[in-house]
Amino acid sequence: MKRWMTLVLAFCLALGLHTTAFSATKVGKVEVAFSFDQAPASGDYIGSIRAAVPADAPYKVEFTEYVTDEEMWTVGDRPVVRVELSASEGYYFSSTSKSSFTLSGCDATFKSASRRDSNSTLILEVYLKRIGGKLTGISDIEWNGATAVWEPLYGAKSYEVRLLRNGSTVTTAATQATSYNFAKNI
Repeated sequence: MKRWMTLVLAFCLALGLHTTAFSATKVGKVEVAFSFDQAPASGDYIGSIRAAVPADAPYKVEFTEYVTDEEMWTVGDRPVVRVELSASEGYYFSSTSKSSFTLSGCDATFKSASRRDSNSTLILEVYLKRIGGKLTGISDIEWNGATAVWEPLYGAKSYEVRLLRNGSTVTTAATQATSYNFAKNI
């Protein structure tokens, strides 16, 4: 009899857990609108960005941030924004596929999404438009013998250096360093 009661109790508990798991409502479509005071531009400090969801959405924004270790934007950067959403009581996020998201504002496009905390938390990452523009040229070049030396230009991945003689190009070189030895061309 004791074994029978234990079995009935275990069945009831399992049924109760099963019923609880299915009583939550899934969030099928997630809408997020992005905004900032100023679009990211080369040479600007990182700044802030905001995310908002519809007032009647069964989820809310916990935080929004740029994903970067840099202090300033530079030409070619593609800003990534991370948003943490939490589902309201009785709801859960059912999908992380691109088709489950409607994004607006700031030229945001889907990058990735993941769930945690029994699908009650969703981490969404989106791309913003690449930072456009051109870097300014280096103006303070010094000579150390036959080697041209210059200060690094923030955001430059490499440099194109030209040696001119009487206004005509003698040679052009590409380097990632902040100096170039022209000894063989002088």
